[in-house]
Amino acid sequence: MPFAKGASARPQGDRYMLQVDQRKALYALLAQLFSYPDQQLAETLAAEKTRTLFALLGTAPPQLTAAAVAAELPAAYTALFINRLGGVAAPPYGSVYLESGGQLMGETTTRVAAWYARMGLRPENVGEPVDFLATELEFLYFLVVREETALQAGDAAAADNATRDQSRFANELLFPWIDTFCHRVSSDASAHPVYRQAAELLARFCAREQERLQRLPPVPRSNSRHKESDL
Repeated sequence: MPFAKGASARPQGDRYMLQVDQRKALYALLAQLFSYPDQQLAETLAAEKTRTLFALLGTAPPQLTAAAVAAELPAAYTALFINRLGGVAAPPYGSVYLESGGQLMGETTTRVAAWYARMGLRPENVGEPVDFLATELEFLYFLVVREETALQAGDAAAADNATRDQSRFANELLFPWIDTFCHRVSSDASAHPVYRQAAELLARFCAREQERLQRLPPVPRSNSRHKESDL
């Protein structure tokens, strides 16, 4: 992942909540699935860990050989997300769904960029707008790693801050458009099964994450670390 390196896990009491290492792994997997396919994706799809992560959310993992990944997915990815006669079914950019008229590179894109800058990050996907889905998932991976690292250090306050950053970013800039995006993928008649399965996993994971983050106790506005004007 371009934003951070991983660590290990913490148990959580609620049986419906995912452990921190599971959340981290799911963000990493989904970021890879929605990036342009390469040989590393073929290795990921063949891994037992990937099957475990799909099963964790009750979805079937893709069944695709390395040869099929190389032969089928680049064209399938391009047609679904980049360029197709008549327009692509599911542009993977938040601003398309959040801005009036489906504007690319709008005000919400600026807000995403502000989040990255505040964390001192420069996305490696320089050829893509900063609200590219895979990059936003990588950013949430980074925030989960911050949470995990703080927990391992016994710093509950820092872990809470990292969790609240996840909540603010996802609730404002990812969750509001992800259901529409996933529906467009799953309902596109020509979408490759791998991307339909990836969209189902993404939708289920985001629903689980939204539920988890909604359980955070409110923080008094006067105690907030970030001003709304900062982001």
